[in-house]
Amino acid sequence: MNSPTDPPKADGTPGFNPYVPASDVGAGRIADPAINKTIRELGRWQMFFAIMLGLAVGLTMLMMLIPLLSGGIGDAVGGMLCLGGGSLLLYGLPALMLWKAATIARQCSVEPDVDQMAELMRAQVRFWRTIGIIAGFVLAFYGLALVMALVGTVSMSN
Repeated sequence: MNSPTDPPKADGTPGFNPYVPASDVGAGRIADPAINKTIRELGRWQMFFAIMLGLAVGLTMLMMLIPLLSGGIGDAVGGMLCLGGGSLLLYGLPALMLWKAATIARQCSVEPDVDQMAELMRAQVRFWRTIGIIAGFVLAFYGLALVMALVGTVSMSN
């Protein structure tokens, strides 16, 4: 099979077959070692941060489970369930998404091509979009709590 770097033939026709898929001739490969190194480093940091977020979720759940198992916290179970769901949303979902992105980055650093790079960028976009949505909800909740506190303070002072 000819490659795109083959010299032209004597009659002037190109030295490669234009009907060969690009993946067969290596046109989609990323050959820059600096990019490969950056992708590898990105994958390591994503994996580290995903593990740290997973540990935060695990410790939070453990801290809520211990009082539940001790039996003296009966009335606070509903609040603890809400807190557990919130911490799963704030820490667990980003940890899972970062873990998936780190796996894609590891695959992309081993066999870098344009398709793997595009998949890595899609994973990054999904992660940051989700973080932005979660941050918007948190800010809206804090804003609502601030308004409720101000209204409560004003109504109590009259």
